[in-house]
Amino acid sequence: EPIAALSHAAKEVSQGNLDEKINEEIGWGEFKQLIAAFNKMTSDLKDYQVLQLQAQVSEMKEQVFRAVAHDLRAPLLGLQGYLYILQSGKASPQEQKEYLEQMSQAARNLSSLLEDVLDVSRVQAGMMNPRKESVDVPALLKNVTDTLAPTAQGKGLELTFQAEADRLPADPKLLQRVVMNLVSNAVKFTDKGYVRVRAWQDEKAYYISVADSGIGISEAEQKGLFQKYHQVRSDRPGYGLGLFISRKIVQAHGGTLEVSSRPGQGSTFTVTLPK
Repeated sequence: EPIAALSHAAKEVSQGNLDEKINEEIGWGEFKQLIAAFNKMTSDLKDYQVLQLQAQVSEMKEQVFRAVAHDLRAPLLGLQGYLYILQSGKASPQEQKEYLEQMSQAARNLSSLLEDVLDVSRVQAGMMNPRKESVDVPALLKNVTDTLAPTAQGKGLELTFQAEADRLPADPKLLQRVVMNLVSNAVKFTDKGYVRVRAWQDEKAYYISVADSGIGISEAEQKGLFQKYHQVRSDRPGYGLGLFISRKIVQAHGGTLEVSSRPGQGSTFTVTLPK
């Protein structure tokens, strides 16, 4: 009996179940000592596993805090610098206009970062509740592409949209947030070629896709793509929150957000909202 119990417990532990305990009363003599040693081993392993997990979580938090602090500090220092110059009265009218535009951009960057952090909190608290209304699809896609057109043109990219659906029921602000994030990511990870946005419908659902000719994503990278703080490329700006928030927004609408991609062959992200 004690040998069978030890054999069964060893199999459980080998499969990662560290809660497996053996009743020491079924043993005697050296069997009892062996069972006690086995139980202590599993207990120590579980404690070690918890410590490892805590260390990993702590390291992840540190990485996130460092990234967020860095991106908060840069625009704040920029704002302080421009304010100092403007207060000195030494800037020409043209320079004042340029500095004010730079300050405005820095403020928008700060607002975007803080909005992402707040949205993660809302998602985790279950407070992401869409207020659905009839959304003008062509107007939404035009607004997104017009906003990102300067960035795309600066990289020599072809940014276009095609609206084959006129209206769909959704929260306009949240839906625009999703599309803006997907198109922004496509522009960021595409160095040449195109970014194409398309909306259409069939008898079952509404669809919005964002396709690009960018770097692509491997199958291994796709597995963690929609997790918090996950970044495909650490050399590109971002916090790894956008796709996590976007999928949660789409899921709150009862839909799905999926990706199809291969390295070097671009990516296509598709939002599906069932009718």
